Amino acid sequence: MLAALVCEYTLKKYCPEAEVIHTFDRPFLLDGDNTIHRDRWEDPCEWISTRHPIGTLFSFCRHMVPEICGFKGEAIYIDADKILFDSIKKIWDIPMGDARMLRMKNGQFAVMKMNCAGLKRYTIWTLLVDLRVSYRDLLRGRYLPEGWIAPKIPDTWNHLDRYYEGVTKLLHFTHMQSQPWVRPGHKFGYLWFDALAEAVTDGFILYETVEKEIKKQDLKKVWQAAVWPQPHCLEELRKRL
Repeated sequence: MLAALVCEYTLKKYCPEAEVIHTFDRPFLLDGDNTIHRDRWEDPCEWISTRHPIGTLFSFCRHMVPEICGFKGEAIYIDADKILFDSIKKIWDIPMGDARMLRMKNGQFAVMKMNCAGLKRYTIWTLLVDLRVSYRDLLRGRYLPEGWIAPKIPDTWNHLDRYYEGVTKLLHFTHMQSQPWVRPGHKFGYLWFDALAEAVTDGFILYETVEKEIKKQDLKKVWQAAVWPQPHCLEELRKRL
């Protein structure tokens, strides 16, 4: 949650009018059925597909976006392990054309723009149960008809663990074990801690929230792949306050 809140803070810093919807507390099936798959930090994750997922389970949340938005209008999806340096409205202003989904020009789907109405038939239930879409195919949109995905989002909106001042629009801390809130020493970790301190100073994130998220480390026993904020976060935060 802490990474998601820092991400939201930087997003709203450059685009105050943006409406942000978090998915870290949502079951995959909106009726509350947890027999397929859940991505709630408090509970074990279950999977009954014949093709077991790999990578990060929260990745499936991106395909809940149209349903969460009531299959109306357009929406932008971004992962939570990011900070922004420009207004996301610049992605919003990219025309969809005949496409139902926009991805990065380099082929990645960590940032996506969606035509929610145009994706109505592809609910998470349909993808996982009826179509039995694999993890890799799901992340790459391979379940969609040809021509529905367009590579229009500039690569500067998803720089992976690299930052170029004046160029990078969005910094993605993509390697889970080296994320700045998990382990000290990331080359650009200071940018994340600067954003965290700014968010706490502005009252967007409470200091107590940072402490609470660090105390959740014991939940690693629930899902070993989870990476939680570590005590060094408070040290870095205190230096900046």
